Amino acid sequence: MRDTNSGFDPVIWRQMAAERAIQRVINDYGRGVDERDFERIRGCFHPDATITYGGEPTRTREEGVAWLAQVTPGLFALSHYFGPAIVDLSEDGSTATCQTWCINVLQFHRGDDGEAAQSALGLLYDDVFLLREGCWRIAKRRNRTEWSLAIEGNPRLPLPGLAQPQPEHE
Repeated sequence: MRDTNSGFDPVIWRQMAAERAIQRVINDYGRGVDERDFERIRGCFHPDATITYGGEPTRTREEGVAWLAQVTPGLFALSHYFGPAIVDLSEDGSTATCQTWCINVLQFHRGDDGEAAQSALGLLYDDVFLLREGCWRIAKRRNRTEWSLAIEGNPRLPLPGLAQPQPEHE
């Protein structure tokens, strides 16, 4: 019901609040993967969530987090850049489907020679979020790689002072 005096519409407010909370979970997930913070990643999913990464088998939350812990040590730099989430909220406000594009840039050691290589991936995340106990979390995640690009050449830019990783800001 819209408050005609103030223009406040609780339906619009609920949608905006859900979208903001869901975008925060998506960003937390990316930050967790980039920093190898597996507790942060775990916190993005409901305990009974299912996760499917590309052609990999569907996993439980714990299996998915363990898989990420297994595959990310070979990556020495990893950055997820998410686009805006497209969120469709159910009529009762307890479920949301969400689609999010992501560009993932990563660096890794190629082969036994230890030479650094870079790659960029275009990922699409299809998620189902559930609102439980006042918190939005992922209940079902499926991601797929839409495109990939090998980045040739030196992974470090020849710009003194800017090319090297910087200490965290205080």
